[in-house]
Amino acid sequence: MVGKKGIPTEGLLGSGLTPAIFAEAGMEHQRKYGTTFEQFAKVSVKNHHHSTLNPKAMYQIETPLETVMGSVGP
Repeated sequence: MVGKKGIPTEGLLGSGLTPAIFAEAGMEHQRKYGTTFEQFAKVSVKNHHHSTLNPKAMYQIETPLETVMGSVGP
């Protein structure tokens, strides 16, 4: 993605790797709309629940909100 003056807007925090790009998008969403960590955690809980319904999912475990909220990044 390219910004207004031809400056790349992906990986501006030092990484063009996909997880970092999603993290940057999440931080921008928080800044712009006031999204909370708990709201993002609830999306994770929902996604983990859906994985339990998919026999081909790599991880098929339910993850409670408390576990997601208490997790620490790298």
